[in-house]
Amino acid sequence: MRPRIGVTCGSGGEDGSFTLRPQYVEAVARAGGLPLLLPATEDVPAEAVLEAVDGVLLTGGGDVDPDWYGEEPRVVNGQINPVRDRFEIALCRAALRAGRPVLGICRGAQVLNVAAGGSLYQDLAREMGTSLQHAQKAPGWYGTHKVTVQEGTLLWRLVGATTLRVNSFHHQGVREVAPGFTACAHAADGVVEAIEGAGPAWALGIQWHPERSYKVNSPEFGLFKGFVEACRAARAQQA
Repeated sequence: MRPRIGVTCGSGGEDGSFTLRPQYVEAVARAGGLPLLLPATEDVPAEAVLEAVDGVLLTGGGDVDPDWYGEEPRVVNGQINPVRDRFEIALCRAALRAGRPVLGICRGAQVLNVAAGGSLYQDLAREMGTSLQHAQKAPGWYGTHKVTVQEGTLLWRLVGATTLRVNSFHHQGVREVAPGFTACAHAADGVVEAIEGAGPAWALGIQWHPERSYKVNSPEFGLFKGFVEACRAARAQQA
């Protein structure tokens, strides 16, 4: 049986419709998982949501409210969604407590870091001083800058490479890595491009968008395959 992968959704528009790029669903399904969409809600406890899935994929989207990591919003901070923040952070924390696999992509990596006790740069260019283009103007599937992957890490085992050329669509990023996590990939300017749990639990956050590029950058498909296999193992342990 395919492991059940909970995929979080955004929301937008005047009617608050839930939104999700189809590439997330396609990547999970191709890797052997059963994607189940998780719309942000305040009416269902995170633990109840977690009962329905074997792992959680935190997807991309807007900025995380800096109040979650003890800062006031600066003029560079973008649009926030309080309901989505509360839902995803609670769900992420519940998954980490339960030892369920978590994969965070772009915003999802930032949510993972904040949920576990880390902090963010509200704007990389102004606060870190980088001139590297992290919000690319190239097509979404095209990698525009390199990241260096630390050997021996989970990420390194999944992609089988020490360097990747990745696509990039963000202006925020990890500042302080959360306790119990380690930075496992960096851009040339020092920006943390990936974090992973230092313990036995499977938890990985990546700042780029492999769901949009894995078809042309095949090593990145290993991220989804490894995640789905970890969810499969988690399902077996619950049986």
